[in-house]
Amino acid sequence: MNRTRENDRGSDRNRMLELIAGIVARAPRRPPASEGELVAQQMIEDEFKRLGLQTSWHGFSFHRSIFADLALHCGIAIAGTVVAMFLPWLGATLHALAAFSYTMQSTRRHAVIRRLYRRRGSQNLLGVMPASDGIKPRLRLVFLGHADASYYGLVFSKQVVKNTMHAPWPFNRTVALAVWMMAALVPVDLLRYVLDQHLAVVTIVQWAMTLPAAFGFLLNMDVFLRNVQVPGANDNLTGSVALPVLAERLRHAKPDDVELVFAMTGCEEAGLGGAINMARQFRDKWDPENTLFVCMDGMSNGQLRYVGAEGEMFWLRPDPSLVRIVRDIAASRPDYGPWRDVSPFDITIGGTDMAAFQALGYRGISFVCIDPETGGPRFYHTPDDTPANLDNDALNDSVDFVEQLALKIINGGSST
Repeated sequence: MNRTRENDRGSDRNRMLELIAGIVARAPRRPPASEGELVAQQMIEDEFKRLGLQTSWHGFSFHRSIFADLALHCGIAIAGTVVAMFLPWLGATLHALAAFSYTMQSTRRHAVIRRLYRRRGSQNLLGVMPASDGIKPRLRLVFLGHADASYYGLVFSKQVVKNTMHAPWPFNRTVALAVWMMAALVPVDLLRYVLDQHLAVVTIVQWAMTLPAAFGFLLNMDVFLRNVQVPGANDNLTGSVALPVLAERLRHAKPDDVELVFAMTGCEEAGLGGAINMARQFRDKWDPENTLFVCMDGMSNGQLRYVGAEGEMFWLRPDPSLVRIVRDIAASRPDYGPWRDVSPFDITIGGTDMAAFQALGYRGISFVCIDPETGGPRFYHTPDDTPANLDNDALNDSVDFVEQLALKIINGGSST
């Protein structure tokens, strides 16, 4: 790599680190739908305007805590098991309600129980580099990062993350397992009507099947009641500050018939709220045939990986053509570990903003950085996710990789 390129990398790295430190200084806590979330977006908007991007704001309302939401679903399931001992039909109804509700919202279709929560105002920020006047875009490439940061609880301690991520299936899919058991409890509840002589066995089975929901209730209530908000320097200020850096790098390489969109969403940590609303808003404007997404969700504190599968209930997978390009880029530098080792990583709990767009038929790919020891990013959703704890080299390498991916995409998959 020549000295000019090294100087550019150093300048970009310093600018990203300065932005992250500046945002954390001004908005040390950025829960979903908060003033801090907006401050972070405003600071990135300043970068977009400096580069000459067309900026726009898109408001929506969403709830703030996915943890309260999960705790309520699990609590209803526990209540269903208690009630089923006396009124099996009501217990079955509660189990069916909890399973149906969470399945609908995890697949980004409808909100049922979640509607009970107070909705707060949030917004998405878009910076657009349009196709040249009078030219219909051959390609629209959308980059995603999110502004908000998570809450902390025992579930995000290093040992719990490690044990969960390295557990065998289905125990590494804790949310899905709890919901699957809720659905499976419905026929078991109704067995109480026909197995009078075996009610003790049925009760034992019911409570055994309720254990995943019980653990889910306790862990999510812990996060909700602590109300400890993390700095989120890696997750996801790294993905957010990468947006203007990529915009600056790509603006001179963009063909006339390509539109580039740089989106900083809100409420990602509350259940992909910004992405869900953005996908619905642009469904009639962005043709899935010529629109691709690249999601960046934690670009430091681990080895860069592309998401091979994600989805709380059902797997969503990246676009195969983008996976082939990623593999080509990784293979192009077999002597360079940060790129050579870019391989798939399955997110077994939760997901990235990409999932909301995939639910409506859009194609794309997501990137995360993973520490092999724990199976998650270092300092994931903890108070230690600070600017001082960022792996600066990993951030640089990750943004470089996404840049190469973007160049290949806008040039029809060819090398640059």
